[in-house]
This record gives sequence, C-alpha cells and structure tokens, in this order.
Amino acid sequence: MCLDSPVGRQCVSKEDYALIKRKGLAVVDCSWARLTDVPFAKLRCTAPRLLPWLVEANPVNYGRPCELSCVEALSAALILCGEEEIANLLLGKFKWGHAFLSLNKDILKEYSKCENSAEIISVQNSWLTQQTQIQNNQLPSKNMLGMKEDVGAMQKQI
Repeated sequence: MCLDSPVGRQCVSKEDYALIKRKGLAVVDCSWARLTDVPFAKLRCTAPRLLPWLVEANPVNYGRPCELSCVEALSAALILCGEEEIANLLLGKFKWGHAFLSLNKDILKEYSKCENSAEIISVQNSWLTQQTQIQNNQLPSKNMLGMKEDVGAMQKQI
C-alpha cells in the first residue's frame, strides 16, 4: 500500500501508479496537532510517500501550506499519479473541493508533468525559489496567496 505520510522519504509520483492500482492509496486520518501520536512504524505500509508543497483549501486551514486534509492529500496523490478524474470526483464531494484545485492549479500542472519523485522535488524547489524572488521584489503574483512568511519558512525546511 502507498501511504501519504510525513515519514516518507520520497514524493508520490507516476512511479507509484502500478503500486497504487494493485495495493491501494491511504492516508492517516488524524489532527496535524496529534501527528506525533500516530505509530507510523506499526502501520503495514510498504511505500510511505510525501506530498510536495501545496496549499490547503479546506475551511479549517484555508491558505496554509503543507497541512492538507485527508481528501486533499488523496486527491493530490492521485493527480500526481495521473488519476486527475478520480481526484476531481473526490474533491467534488466537498463544497470547497474546487478551491483546492484552483489554488494549486499552476503548481499541480507542473508536478503532474513529472515522472518521479526527484523531478517533483526539483519542480517544488524551483517554484518556491521563484515565489521567494517574487516576494522579495514585491511583484504581485496570483500564486502568493498572501503567504509571504509561509513560503520562506517552507523553503528553509526543504
């Protein structure tokens, strides 16, 4: 099984498509505040995977990076594996689902062109660098979403 997990060592990508088709895709449904309580080592998962930098659209964390809801995480993983139609179906069940796709449209488009984790990380880092440069030059950008401090903080973590 492929698990969207903060303990993964590589990003979910098209390389995981066959595994996901065969074994499935999962997330752990828990509060981000209680993530340390999750016994990741005990989970039966052969492929823990990370997700690249994305912005939430759910009402609880709207506009915040990297703390996706379960449906956002599943949908993002599906899009990265080439299953955009299923991702749209999942997000369509939520009033705010379309907003996730809208907020992340440009970066998801770039991520979905990638074949493997290394390419996704490269795209992510280039995009974050570009956003930081835009921020530092104080040029308006539809991608900034008013998260100047979050972009810089996320880039330092990567």
